[in-house]
Amino acid sequence: MAIVTVTAELIEMGKSERGGWNARQLRCIKVKWPLEKRWKEKAIGTQVRLESAAMFLELRRGGMVQNMDAAL
Repeated sequence: MAIVTVTAELIEMGKSERGGWNARQLRCIKVKWPLEKRWKEKAIGTQVRLESAAMFLELRRGGMVQNMDAAL
């Protein structure tokens, strides 16, 4: 199981074309919805599974993931 660290760059890469994120997507990087103040700063440095980080990026386009809960 590969682990990655959430970075500011990963968070920015996950933005949708409209410049935001969705709840399902943020759940992949262990961010609770509704968003709290300083959520980005709190998320940076968090370690998540590689599969979860990949899903975070996939969901920026509204992608449908078959088994999201299994990867979290």
